[in-house]
Amino acid sequence: MLGLHTLKLLEKARYISSVSGGTWASSIFSFLPSQYTDEQLLGQYVEPQNLSVTAKPGKFDINKLGEHSFGNVPADTGIDNLLVTAATFIAKNKSKDHQWLWTDIIATHILSHFDLRAEGEHSWTSTKSFSLSQHYAQSTFPSMQPSPSTFFYLREGRPFLIMNNNIMHPVNSVDNTKTNIVQLPNQATAVSAGARGKVPNCESLGGGQVESFAYASTLEQKGANISPVQVNLTQPYALVDIVSTSSSFFADALATMFTAKINDPMSLSQILDQVMPLLTDSDKKTLLAELKSNVEKDAVSNLSTALVNRFKNFINKNKLNEIADFIPRNNYWPIGETSQNYPDTLYTDGGTLDNTGVIGILSQTDNGQAQQEAIKLVIFDNTSTPLVKKSNIIAAGQAAPLFGIDYDNTTGTYQPFNDSQKDPTHPAFRATSLIQVFDNTKKNTATPFERLVIGLYNSSSGPNRINNSQPAFCRMELTTVENQLANISAGRTVEVLYIQNAKMLDWQNSLTDESLKSQIIAGQQAQSSFDSSMEDAELFVEARYSLSWDSDKALEDKTLSLLKNPAKPFANFPYYSTFFKIGLEPKESNALSQMWAWAIADDASSLKEQIEAFIEKG
Repeated sequence: MLGLHTLKLLEKARYISSVSGGTWASSIFSFLPSQYTDEQLLGQYVEPQNLSVTAKPGKFDINKLGEHSFGNVPADTGIDNLLVTAATFIAKNKSKDHQWLWTDIIATHILSHFDLRAEGEHSWTSTKSFSLSQHYAQSTFPSMQPSPSTFFYLREGRPFLIMNNNIMHPVNSVDNTKTNIVQLPNQATAVSAGARGKVPNCESLGGGQVESFAYASTLEQKGANISPVQVNLTQPYALVDIVSTSSSFFADALATMFTAKINDPMSLSQILDQVMPLLTDSDKKTLLAELKSNVEKDAVSNLSTALVNRFKNFINKNKLNEIADFIPRNNYWPIGETSQNYPDTLYTDGGTLDNTGVIGILSQTDNGQAQQEAIKLVIFDNTSTPLVKKSNIIAAGQAAPLFGIDYDNTTGTYQPFNDSQKDPTHPAFRATSLIQVFDNTKKNTATPFERLVIGLYNSSSGPNRINNSQPAFCRMELTTVENQLANISAGRTVEVLYIQNAKMLDWQNSLTDESLKSQIIAGQQAQSSFDSSMEDAELFVEARYSLSWDSDKALEDKTLSLLKNPAKPFANFPYYSTFFKIGLEPKESNALSQMWAWAIADDASSLKEQIEAFIEKG
């Protein structure tokens, strides 16, 4: 965002569509309270030769964060911090409320930094919903008596924000060997929330949207095909609800780490020492009451035993090869003649289906007409898979499903999804096989996806043909194909500027602070004992495709090993792991932010002229 803000391009955007951790940043940026400035939130671009890891005259010390910098969010989400928060939440709350663990973490560690929490009766609830503006809310639903005390409003001048998650729809395979999960794209905006598409051959999911504050309401009538409808609104749908479900992949990551820690005696002892001082007398009384008999000699030992029991019960409950208990559930009712309530609807991270945010913006702007206005998209792909050329170019893996492509991030090989992968009743089903939205017909010698892969690699080589020297981007014109799941019509022209995370050695080599440069190089060269294919393929794919949590001893052991031996600063920069690198030191987040600001706003970057022309001139 810093680079776009530097060139005053953010204010020209009409929409932002976000998934996963991107929703942390976009929700804060979009609903930022008026007492905070953009400069406080985003900082200022500093040329690479003026960056330093120590305080020096005339230099920007990247170890420092402003009091209201967005960098405070990743600084507060280190693994140890989150594990203590998780353990404390499990200790303080009943089993039935453990589904709100991740929501509580988002409220505590993300939204509270910028006064966007408004804590309600419970730590995972909020007293405020969200809407477009005071005028819009008062005009549209005056009976709610909307005011700044009950709603967060989109900051004036901000793009229209689309926050994405997915509704889970379980389907048993024909051989009854597994339960496949069809994921239905679901969005929440400052105006409405819901799934505009529909799950094929399913009457219970999809078909429309309601005012955002009423998304998790209970339908009080039969059928909901005519507006208005009668609902019971016990708890308004809040920012914390959509931000937590949009980023719930991290909850899966945290659960794996929690299991590894609790099953290791030394790590368990450390967690107990950190959690016990945070418990109230009431918490302790409740925990001790769960012991069948006080077999230990003293209260501290009894409390320790009770905590261990609580932790292990949480783990065991989530090892039953069912949908994990820590994923939030909401009531859901579809729009239609036979609408009814589905009180335990589950949601997946927006990025487990489409990690680019493309589906959300195409769906929200699709009017269903045969002829639609062309739309221009700048897509930022924050992949942790390095852009390299082996036997094949490895690039654009996260975009591949949008073209109907089954992509291997390890080898760079790919092929169209086959019929078995597209069949929710087949054991080989892949949820991402159902999200093709772009025509991938070969023209001349290459398909659009092939041109994207080649374009990203070539641009990253820069004019001197040095790999990873410049930003990786590709501009192209695409055409949509019909997708009922996502509510996207065929034949719409989409102009795309696709930008992928990658090394930018021209920026890196311009650093004059030798300590900073050497730390980045050391992080890039550090060899992890945990194979990257295990981390970003197996762990992410587990969340992306199976959506169940069944502990694997070998995986636990490797996870524990990494937790006990944290990665060096700048490990794999700029390909920070989305699994073990949830939290970032100030210098790590500042360096990444400044590198991308250079890519967009510096004359030395080949992307600057292209993105300005794309946004301003067309």
